[in-house]
Amino acid sequence: MSDWYAIRGNASALPTDPKNMRFRPLGVSIVGLLVRIAAVWQLAVGIFCISEALTSSQASRLFKGQYLGSVSDGYLWFAGLVAIAFGLILWRVAATLVEGDPAARIFVVALAVLNIIFALLSFPWGIAGMIINLLVVFLLSSSSSVRWFADSKFEAKRPSAFE
Repeated sequence: MSDWYAIRGNASALPTDPKNMRFRPLGVSIVGLLVRIAAVWQLAVGIFCISEALTSSQASRLFKGQYLGSVSDGYLWFAGLVAIAFGLILWRVAATLVEGDPAARIFVVALAVLNIIFALLSFPWGIAGMIINLLVVFLLSSSSSVRWFADSKFEAKRPSAFE
């Protein structure tokens, strides 16, 4: 037995050993990036709605002449806060998705299917969103992604009072 083995133990059992490493599929990384982009977009929309609600006069609003031009400030506050909350939820889902959480995968696939349905209801204008969401469903349903989520050792890291 060498001194290294006595000091460090069996190095081939470490998760950093290339024989023991499991790499995340590229499709999961792409979907994680798309979900993060969607989260940033939701946060920006929420901030924009709240800034419009803070605008003092109805005449100076950017939505002038559109449906949102005549909406009350309370509605814009509510829509902005909901968009910000949803953006924060999406940011957390993206973080757990790339870590291998199967629940995050189910949430993202369900959200993509719902977006595909809404894109079909607004057919000519929803084609780009439908294509992106079909890509998300395809990437998360590929055999390598399904295998990676099934084999992942994801554990919910809940705060403990004893740590």
